[in-house]
Amino acid sequence: MSAEARRRALRAVLGLAFAAATLAGCAHRQATGAERQAPLPPVRLDASDNRGYARLVLGQELTVTLPVPPAATLLEWRVGELDRAVVEVRGQPMRAPSLGEVGSAQTETFRFRAVGPGQADVELYLTRAGELPMNQSQVFVIHVTVE
Repeated sequence: MSAEARRRALRAVLGLAFAAATLAGCAHRQATGAERQAPLPPVRLDASDNRGYARLVLGQELTVTLPVPPAATLLEWRVGELDRAVVEVRGQPMRAPSLGEVGSAQTETFRFRAVGPGQADVELYLTRAGELPMNQSQVFVIHVTVE
């Protein structure tokens, strides 16, 4: 066998080996579901959604943005009881000023993430530190189902 024929045979064998390895990798990726899917956008709620429902899938985020009275009242939204096996709080709430007059209400945004299948109520209370809400207008509740 000539040197040229050996080189062609070696190239053919290496080409087949490369093709087989590539196909095996693709098959493994399909079989294990290792392909990443783009994350779902967060479900965004505000005060108008109070006492409503939200449906999430595992890993999806939920944001709740609520108005906060002017700073002089010392009121803030706090997370109430929460089934952390279904939904977890993500970080600290973010406070942002409204675009209205000086001294007008601000907003506070809470982030949650679906961590397990099931149902849970996300409860937020507008209150002073260490106090219970004085009336139902100071309570925000959303019923969450995670699939």
